[in-house]
Amino acid sequence: MAMNIGSAERAAINSSIEPEGAIVLEIRVDRTLRINSQPIEQAALRNCLVGIFEPRANRLLFLRGAGGLEFGTVASILDVARSAGVDHIALDTAAKTAPMPF
Repeated sequence: MAMNIGSAERAAINSSIEPEGAIVLEIRVDRTLRINSQPIEQAALRNCLVGIFEPRANRLLFLRGAGGLEFGTVASILDVARSAGVDHIALDTAAKTAPMPF
């Protein structure tokens, strides 16, 4: 997966502040998902992401995972995001709830 991101996105990642209009996918300890704080069922995730990212030129997703998640859980969500047309995924390692497991 290539990480070709622009300077605005890089600055946002480095400062742990998502740019305005950013899409943040959160994986909680209980494996429930939220997109910009709105709950989403895992079965509906791909279609939801397609709907969000298809019309966008900037297809950057911020992924925030709770500590203690198994890598396989996170990897399966990454696969779904990529299959939905997400071009770039920024792992939010500065999550307020807990650090990501990698």
